Amino acid sequence: PLSYNGWGDVLVIVFFGFVPVGGTYYVQALTWTPDVTIASLICGLLIDTLLVVNNYRDREADARSGKRTVIVRFGEKFGRYFYLMLGITASLLCLCFLREGHFYAAFLPQLYLIPHFLTWKRMVKIYSGKKLNSILGETSRNMLLMGILIAIGMLIN
Repeated sequence: PLSYNGWGDVLVIVFFGFVPVGGTYYVQALTWTPDVTIASLICGLLIDTLLVVNNYRDREADARSGKRTVIVRFGEKFGRYFYLMLGITASLLCLCFLREGHFYAAFLPQLYLIPHFLTWKRMVKIYSGKKLNSILGETSRNMLLMGILIAIGMLIN
């Protein structure tokens, strides 16, 4: 299983970012563009935030059972900031859409940072246990918000 070798985060980015986003685009357009790469990476990073919350919540049990998730390997503090940086990186990657003149697709998604940061603050405050399940829900909501903001931005452009 992936949790025993620490490849979960990489595979989430590939199989929930590049494969569905890039694959869908390629099947329809028979080409690949830099914007597709950016959109795929954004999607993969956002979905990885969900895995990070799950692994953050389960870090003590995972360590006892021999799992080697990124958070078990690098610790609670790393996991806390990894979650924050995944969301920030995904949001900042949207600025790459400016290369193609997609102003709204670049800047509307920056609004995502507000709920992402608030969720992160709650995650840090809760620290451990089943109460972190609420952070899974908030993270899912934030991912949906980012998707909506990017879609609206692309439609306006």
